[in-house]
Order: sequence, then structure tokens, then C-alpha cells
Amino acid sequence: MMKLTDEDFLRLYYEPGCPRTEELRRQLSASPEMQAEYQALADALDQMKAAQAPNLAPFEKVEQFEAAWATADPNAAPWYYGLLHSAWKTSSVFVIGMICGIVVTMNAPAQQDHKSDAGRQPVLEVQPVNNLLVIEQFDAFQTVRGEALDMVYSNIEDPVLVIDSSDPKGEKKVIHGTSENGAIQVVLNL
Repeated sequence: MMKLTDEDFLRLYYEPGCPRTEELRRQLSASPEMQAEYQALADALDQMKAAQAPNLAPFEKVEQFEAAWATADPNAAPWYYGLLHSAWKTSSVFVIGMICGIVVTMNAPAQQDHKSDAGRQPVLEVQPVNNLLVIEQFDAFQTVRGEALDMVYSNIEDPVLVIDSSDPKGEKKVIHGTSENGAIQVVLNL
């Protein structure tokens, strides 16, 4: 014998003359435990039918609803959880940026040749698992791309960080990419 579900109990209560209900009543009569459960539900539904809702103004209905809603969900998050969530997202982006900066800094050579690297093949190419970060090292510059950079610069499509060490004044860091499905070329000097 199969245990009746809450849906079956409600069908028994609201659709007493339905053909499916007769089969459910036979199953219900075979189990005193299910009869007690059904009777408790029927009593509760009868009490709800007998209760009258007071005639309230619309703002009073809203107040009652909000009070009931606040007590109905004990796991509801307080307002400051939204602030904590926002801080968590910001700190996550910061940490990813720091990791990218550390990886790029650790892979930057101390002395570089200042000759033109146009058209040269990379001296070193590192491709970690899942393309999280791809670093190509040339003689005077290196490029960084990958999913970590996509997460940090989410508003730029296919961002590429180019670190150029050929300038005697210091390193130049530039982000290249597009936006608006390639309609706008984006260049950010860092």
C-alpha cells in the first residue's frame, strides 16, 4: 500500500465526488495513521473556512502582510547582508587583480633588450590548466590573457594586458580589447 501525499489529502477534502477520490478513500480507510493525518488536515481547513478576515483598509492589509512575511521566513537576510555581499564581490575582484599582478611581476625579466619585437615569436609561453592565465613573453614585452583577466575586466571583451619594458622611463601597462560586440576598440593605460 502506498502512503498518501498532501496532494491526495487535499483532493479528498476538496473533490469528494471525483472517481480518483474513491480509490484514495479505500487507501485511507486501510490505514489508521493516514486517517489521523487526514482528519488533522481536514480540521485545520474547516477552521480556516470558519474564520472571517477583518475588513481592513489597504494600508492595514499591507502592514499585516509585511509582519506575517517577516515572521514567516526566519532565514531572511537582514539589510546588512547586501552590503557584505557587495564587499565580498569587490574584495574578490581585488584579490584576482593582485594575483594577476603578482604573476605578471614574477614573470617580468630584470633586463630586456630594447630592440623591436614586431613579428617575433614568443620566447616563453605559459598556458595553465583551463586557460586561467596565458602569458607570452617576448624580448621587450609580454602579453597576458585568459579567464582571470576576463573576470577582472568584465566590461571589456577579450582583454589583453600588454606590459612593455622597452621605455627607459619604466614599464607601460596597457589593456587592449573591444566592447559593444567589437564595435568599439578599448585601450586603457594603467
